[in-house]
Amino acid sequence: MHRHLRSAVAGLLASVFGLSAGIAATPSASVGSNPVTDVAYGKQAGSFTVVVSAAKNVTAHVQRFSVDTKAGLEDLVVDLSPASYGGQTRVVGFSGGSIRQVRVGQFSTSPAVMRIVVESRGDARYDIQGATGAKTVTLALRTDQVAYNVPASQAQAQPQAQQ
Repeated sequence: MHRHLRSAVAGLLASVFGLSAGIAATPSASVGSNPVTDVAYGKQAGSFTVVVSAAKNVTAHVQRFSVDTKAGLEDLVVDLSPASYGGQTRVVGFSGGSIRQVRVGQFSTSPAVMRIVVESRGDARYDIQGATGAKTVTLALRTDQVAYNVPASQAQAQPQAQQ
């Protein structure tokens, strides 16, 4: 009888702790959320643009990673935070030229970081507006290449960049 009582008490305590952890996690997740309200792609004056709009200000952090030195592949990584992107990962491919593809998606949820990755041969030339705390950030990639949508399932696998 004691064994059954002990099991019941242990199960009840586990349920209480699990429930309280779930309740405690909910408010902190909503406090840090900043939903992305729009992601738009376009072409203007010799540039391909990615425009990200959020409900509140975001900050952009830009990094470059050498992915494959023999092939000259580099990733230009733009992290927007805090930013909660609820959409599916989008992949844009490019016709012949230095830019191979642009991927847009949620990188992490805690902290909320949306990531834009530009995969290119050599340095991707770019301009960024609104990077230091604006509701809209515009990444302009200087290229005359033709862009087209790529199903995420057919996107090239991204090698892990060493940091």
